[in-house]
Amino acid sequence: MASGDNGQGEILAFPVTSSSGTLGSSASFDAPQYLYQMTPDPAGKFLYASDFDNGAMRVYSIQASTGALSEVSGSPFVPPVTPGNAGPFAITPDGKFLFYAVYNITGDIVTFSAASGTLTPTGAVAHDDGQPFQMAVDPSGKFLYVTNHGDNMVNGQISVFSIDSTGALTEIAGSPFDFQSDNNEEPNGLAIHPSGKFVYLALTNANAGIDAATINATTGALTLITGSPFVPGSSLTSGYMAMNPSGTMLYVTGNGVAQAIAIDPSTGKLTPLDTLNTQPPVQIVVDTAGKNLLGSIAPSKSVASYPIDATGNAGAPTLYPAGVDPGALTIVKLQ
Repeated sequence: MASGDNGQGEILAFPVTSSSGTLGSSASFDAPQYLYQMTPDPAGKFLYASDFDNGAMRVYSIQASTGALSEVSGSPFVPPVTPGNAGPFAITPDGKFLFYAVYNITGDIVTFSAASGTLTPTGAVAHDDGQPFQMAVDPSGKFLYVTNHGDNMVNGQISVFSIDSTGALTEIAGSPFDFQSDNNEEPNGLAIHPSGKFVYLALTNANAGIDAATINATTGALTLITGSPFVPGSSLTSGYMAMNPSGTMLYVTGNGVAQAIAIDPSTGKLTPLDTLNTQPPVQIVVDTAGKNLLGSIAPSKSVASYPIDATGNAGAPTLYPAGVDPGALTIVKLQ
C-alpha cells in the first residue's frame, strides 16, 4: 500500500493471513509521494506503480519469499509523449503489454511492452480526451476499457479500444459509449466481470449509481443492462471498485460509505446488500481467496481489513497503522 506526504512517500508491505484477514507487521520501501495506482504483473514478480507527479511508471521487483521491493534498473520509465501527470494504467492478462494514460493536452494512452520488469515504448499512442480515470483489459486480452471522468468533453462515459498483436490500440465502432442523457455523470470506477461478459461503471453527479453493460465478445461493444443505473442516489464520489474472484460480489466506495452489491452471474444485474458506514475506505481490493476486503483509510491513516461473510457482506473492520496518507492499494500473491 502506498502512503506519502510532505514530498516523501513509501510503499508499505503487509503480510496477509487469508483465512482471517489479519495483517502482520509492515515493511517500508522508499517511493514517490503520490502513487496513483499500483498493480502487480500477472506472474507476481514485479509491482507496477504510476508516479502521478513525475508522469512516469515505476517498476519494483518483488522478492518471492518476503515480498520485499527493489526498484528495477531504468525505472522510472517515461512515456515519449507530451509531458503530463500520471494517470491510470492496465496490463494485458499475459503481461506482455502495459497501457498508460497521461494527463496531458492530447489525452495520450501509451503502449509499453513489458519484459523482465523493463517497460519499452512500442511507439503506439492512442488518444482519449475524456480524462481517463480507470482502465482495464478484458479477460481475453482483446479490448481496453477506459472510464471518461470528463465525459462531457467526449460525449461518452466509456471508451473502448481493440488491442492488436503488437499492443497497438484502435477505438472500436460506437466508442465512446454514452448511456445517460446527461453528459455530466463523471464516471470514475470500472470493473470487468471475470467471465468477460459484463462491465460496471461508478457514476457521480446527476445520475449517481452504477451502470452495468454487457460486452460483445467479438467486437467489444457495450449494451446497457435494463435497470441501470443500479444503486441510484449513492454519490460514488471516489468510485473505486473491487470484485471478488468468483464474480458474485462487487464493492464500491464513495461519499463516506462503501457498498456491498450482489451480482447475478447470468444477467449481470446488481442487488445492493449492506452499506459500510464506519471508516469508509478510499481504495479497495479483495484478497485472492475472496474472504477479506482491504481498504486504505485516509482520515485514520490506516488500512482496514473487513471480513467477508457467506452472503458477501463485509463485517466490522480491523484497522492497522498505514503511514501518513494511505492511498493506492493492491494484493500480491507471492510466487
